[in-house]
Amino acid sequence: MIASTIILPYLDPDAFSLGPFSVKWYAIAYVIGIVYTYFFLARHSGLESKELDSFFCYGTLGVILGGRLGYILFYNLEYYVTHPLETLMVWNGGMSFHGGLIGVLLGIFLFSRRYSRAFFSLSDLCACTASLGICLGRIANFINAELCGRATQHSWGVVFPNSDGIPRHPTQLYEAMSEGLLLFIVMQVLLFGTSIKRSSGMLSGIWITLYGFARIVMENFREPDPQIGYFFSSITMGQILSLPLILSGIMIILLSLKKQKTFHR
Repeated sequence: MIASTIILPYLDPDAFSLGPFSVKWYAIAYVIGIVYTYFFLARHSGLESKELDSFFCYGTLGVILGGRLGYILFYNLEYYVTHPLETLMVWNGGMSFHGGLIGVLLGIFLFSRRYSRAFFSLSDLCACTASLGICLGRIANFINAELCGRATQHSWGVVFPNSDGIPRHPTQLYEAMSEGLLLFIVMQVLLFGTSIKRSSGMLSGIWITLYGFARIVMENFREPDPQIGYFFSSITMGQILSLPLILSGIMIILLSLKKQKTFHR
């Protein structure tokens, strides 16, 4: 072990307890992200109060159901086929970002159809807040010592508690900064500092593209899920799922540009 390696002490995954119930750091990250998005949309979306409440029912259900089903289908289908009752035990962990994203987009679509609202006007605003939740969620992953990185000899390698004692990349923090904080700042600048927001779908396309690219890069430092491992010796499931995001994001950007060009003719 390298002398300068960072040894992470045990950090309780429970932030605090309320009687027999314990509140996880990961749950707090979700709540902060959802609350921030709620007030952000209340200020910028033009939705009425009842519509906003309904929108968040759609969105929250989309995150939870999509995230859970995504994890089961993409990462651990064989296990849950033989343990079907554990499908409902979301408190035991097992959520997929890509599944959650699909769930949220489906929720926005259903809401926009029911309330006759423009899909991209809502998804553009959500794209400007999503990375805050990602940042906080990855920090919670770090506290929980989960989703650890690959082995490294760098001085900032972290030995996580209850692990094999090998220094590993703190990929949770890499992702918190790249997919989270940095992308959040970029989206805020684009929303409030440019005229891009006038192009319907542009912010959504940019966010999806940048997230997909950042995730593919970060997966090079992240240890793959043990039940899956690598595809073709070096490709992870996260990279496979992120490539369609990049392609979809670019397509949305091109469609937005085409629509904008047609509008100004």
